[in-house]
Amino acid sequence: MTTGQRIKHMRQMHGMTLQQLGDLVGVGKSTIRKWEEGIITGIKADSLSKLATALRCSPNYLVGTTEDPAL
Repeated sequence: MTTGQRIKHMRQMHGMTLQQLGDLVGVGKSTIRKWEEGIITGIKADSLSKLATALRCSPNYLVGTTEDPAL
């Protein structure tokens, strides 16, 4: 699974819209969509941290270094 697929999976699992997640991370919904679709691949560390917090998972899970969202 790509980082974008993991972001989308976790967002949908928590019942969030693109807009809601964007508001939590401090970016526009179009940025979230571009991350999910793999159009933007270089997610900055601070944004990755905010994504992980908003999606209640670890940054390591989002980037694919672990399959366990809690690690």
